[in-house]
Amino acid sequence: MMGDGFSGFEKLTCSGCGNTVNWTPWGDGGLKCAMCGTEYTKKTLHMILEDGEQSTLLRRAEQFEKFKDYRNAVPAYEKYADQYPFDYHGWYGLTRLVDWEKWLYQKGTDCTELPVCCERAIQTADEKQKLEIQKYIQKQIQAARKAAAEKRKKYTDAVAGYEKQIQELETAAKALSGYQSEVDRAASHAKDKAWKLRKKESLLRNLLVFLGFILIAAGLFYMGSSILGVGCVLVLLWAISMLIRFIGRGLAEGKSKRLQEEYREYDTKIDQTQKERYGVENALSELKRQHDQIISSSYYLE
Repeated sequence: MMGDGFSGFEKLTCSGCGNTVNWTPWGDGGLKCAMCGTEYTKKTLHMILEDGEQSTLLRRAEQFEKFKDYRNAVPAYEKYADQYPFDYHGWYGLTRLVDWEKWLYQKGTDCTELPVCCERAIQTADEKQKLEIQKYIQKQIQAARKAAAEKRKKYTDAVAGYEKQIQELETAAKALSGYQSEVDRAASHAKDKAWKLRKKESLLRNLLVFLGFILIAAGLFYMGSSILGVGCVLVLLWAISMLIRFIGRGLAEGKSKRLQEEYREYDTKIDQTQKERYGVENALSELKRQHDQIISSSYYLE
């Protein structure tokens, strides 16, 4: 609370925190805010009393700006500019809080458009202040244009790089799918061929063993050694064909197994390619999200 000797300052508002109640004496006739510690000399207090609310609002905004508290400085200057739209101080304060690199990134480095606060500051200032504001704006634009251009180029290059990676991965996935299809066709062809061969071999073997046993029986019945010999040969051929079949089956199964393993390997490669592609797509989405956030966000300092 205000003590004795401070009459007239009952409606004093602290420019640092907005406090209107808790004050303590400070210095030679001054006051100190008990909330944030902002100090006011006796001279400053009389200036505030003479100027009233307008001066208090402006000093509060300037205090936030001085301490780089931009989150509070921007709304403080906006409030001042809203209440006193024909006073350039509020608009100029907002102009000083413009993040020019972000503004040029949003609008493009060749943009000649100015933020509304800058236009209003120029319109409401007198001739001397107008020149000062224009020089300040040009200086800030020149300083920020290169950085904004580099940031935009970095973004476009990154997008192009990600899109190229995605295209390459899509092409690789299609190629792998094509190779996998060829392996699948080869496996199906080998399976069909083996089945047809088995069918023919089975018929031939059955015929050999049938004729062999017939001739052996005929040889034994008629006591003909030559007929018996031919029958034995046929049976022997049947036994050999069974051995060949056993060996051939092993080879066919080995080839089929190799083709199946190759097919699974392509499956693994395709999965890895797809995962890599999804990773790149997620990175691209995040990059675009950040870009859109910058484009849509406030162009004031944060």
